[in-house]
Amino acid sequence: MAAKRSSLWVLVGIVLAAGSLAGCQKSQPEPGRYYAKADGFSIRFPSDWERKEDVMGTTVMAMSPEAAGDEFRENVNVVVEPLASPMDLEAYLALSLANMTRLLAEGAEPQVADAELGASPAKRILYETTLGQVRVKGLLVLAVKGRRGYVVTCSATPETFETFRPTFDEIAATFRFE
Repeated sequence: MAAKRSSLWVLVGIVLAAGSLAGCQKSQPEPGRYYAKADGFSIRFPSDWERKEDVMGTTVMAMSPEAAGDEFRENVNVVVEPLASPMDLEAYLALSLANMTRLLAEGAEPQVADAELGASPAKRILYETTLGQVRVKGLLVLAVKGRRGYVVTCSATPETFETFRPTFDEIAATFRFE
């Protein structure tokens, strides 16, 4: 009986030690990474970009450094929206496209492709619109996780979009569900 009891304590000790080690391997916050714990994601922006929170419905927005003569600062923002009912990616895409149609430049058709966001299936939408007097080209990456829709939007003027496209892609690639 004593041997069984001692074997049980050894087993309990091993389980506790394994649990402690697993806890030690938990990811630590990375310097320079933006964490939105309440919204369940993190993302990394270039260190020289200005970052703001809670601007016009976004969780976070980052803007490129100001350049002389800029009429529009290239930016990336993340919006997290609660979904009223369970929704798959295709339904969320359809809803997003329906909402976008009133904002799109006349005659501009959005280009939709499969993508990935935070290691989850996503949709990528390339579009053009006018904000005030400024033409804007944008890239939206959207995904659904649980009862939330996640939208990463990258915006620039049509003239600077392709210059910033690699940066936009790099930023979107750093998105993680936490």
